[in-house]
Amino acid sequence: MDKINKETIQKYIQKLHARGEDASVIKRKLASVEKFIQWCRRRDLIADDIYKQVKDIIVNSLKELNAKQHKTERERTRKISVDSFSDSRRFVLSNFGLQHYIGFIVLLIFMAVLGAGIYTQFFAKVTRPLAYPASFTFPGVSAGTSRIISFQGRLTDSLGNPIYSKTDMVFKLYNVSTGGTALYTGPCTGVSGVTPDQDGIFNVLVGSDCGMSGIPATIFSENPSVYLAVTVGSDPEMGTRQQIANVGYAINAETLQGFPPGTDTSNIPYINSDGNLLIAAANPGMRSTYASSTFTISSAQATTIQSAGTGDIVLQATESGTLKFRTGGATDTYTRILIDNGGNVGIGTTSPSTSLHLSKASSGAIRIVDTTQGAGRVLTSDA
Repeated sequence: MDKINKETIQKYIQKLHARGEDASVIKRKLASVEKFIQWCRRRDLIADDIYKQVKDIIVNSLKELNAKQHKTERERTRKISVDSFSDSRRFVLSNFGLQHYIGFIVLLIFMAVLGAGIYTQFFAKVTRPLAYPASFTFPGVSAGTSRIISFQGRLTDSLGNPIYSKTDMVFKLYNVSTGGTALYTGPCTGVSGVTPDQDGIFNVLVGSDCGMSGIPATIFSENPSVYLAVTVGSDPEMGTRQQIANVGYAINAETLQGFPPGTDTSNIPYINSDGNLLIAAANPGMRSTYASSTFTISSAQATTIQSAGTGDIVLQATESGTLKFRTGGATDTYTRILIDNGGNVGIGTTSPSTSLHLSKASSGAIRIVDTTQGAGRVLTSDA
């Protein structure tokens, strides 16, 4: 270590400058030399006075290099600024005539009109789809009776090593955190087993992947808490069941106070794409329970009451009510036929006193016509 002294370091620095080394290269090499002499000093390989002399030379050389670099950068920046300032003060006379400016203005107007047209066509008046789908996707309608759950996990052996070979897995849904009966079972077994990546990570869409059947939507709408249980291979159920977050407002979005749209009992009726209100329940009915009001069925055109097959049409007035057939108005003045609660039929009267009571102010209250009748024939016996 006798060669490590201030003369040697000075010669080394001079040699670097003589070779034309870049300032950044010289700084890196001097930093390496500084670390080396620090290491030597810690092991008492060089004396303390020599260490201080060498370190002072290195520090002074680094300061000189930094000063030169800053000076060079300032000069370069000043030159660029002066050149830019000089260029910005140059004026070039244009030989454009008035016709060139008119053409430029016309081009600007055309571009403005074109931009306004594009904005109106594609942004301002664009046809937006309605918020509801063409087909219903809620419980009670086939398009929305199934759900899926995205599940991700990592398979490892007892030593924590990732498992990346195909593995049988079974997914089950419960409404309790322990025990209970599975509400849904989705197997990924055999050729449809789960294949994790090299880190043991796997992703499964429960209710879709591995040929699983869809998860019934009623599981989420009828159970406030749903838990997912996972079984791997022949092992018992893994650890704690994972609770599936069941957002209340998301459930209510497909029901009305808990009742889903549909055509069965305890469903909200809806009008289908053909404009029909369908009721598929046994013995359905439409009833008004407001005692002091009249229930009206009205149409802008004709109203048709129709039965299918051999079904009957029954018009029934309960208790002391009557059946009234009116034309031309909504009061008893326009009642043409009335059947009271005793079975008497009145035509032209609202108070029939016999089984068939006909009343008309003008003559000829009843007329029986046969197109083949002879003179004076009114009634013909079947006998």
